[in-house]
Amino acid sequence: PLLSLRSGPDPVVSLMPAAALNIACVCASNQNRSCEAHRALLDAGYARVWSYGTGSKCRLPGKTRETANVYDFGTPYEEIAADLRAQDEAFYIDNLILPMLERNATIKKSPQKWQAEVSVQFDLVICYETRVFDAMLEDLMTRPSVDFRPC
Repeated sequence: PLLSLRSGPDPVVSLMPAAALNIACVCASNQNRSCEAHRALLDAGYARVWSYGTGSKCRLPGKTRETANVYDFGTPYEEIAADLRAQDEAFYIDNLILPMLERNATIKKSPQKWQAEVSVQFDLVICYETRVFDAMLEDLMTRPSVDFRPC
């Protein structure tokens, strides 16, 4: 169980089963860190896990710094993998990009954009970079309140 403390005029301390938490894992492109954490949390028994990216597009390394592979959020991982196989399968296997995409496809269909998620209220959001945290926080500050409950 996880200890939950809510502040306010009537502080409440409660035990919430960890498996009941809504958890978001957030990186820039919803490719590497957020998906690996998503998988690890599912494997650890957390059933309500989502992963997202905060960038404008999903970016994966190309053969040079100047030639990144850029995809829209929502492009299926299998489609991204097929595109990279067509470019240079051996290169993207050696650089572990294709195995990462294959792992991602076992977790969910496609990368999702944090700013597009409006249906889930999260108990815990894990960000993997300061700039990702800043983008997530900026988005939350501009959203209208859904239920006016204290955090």
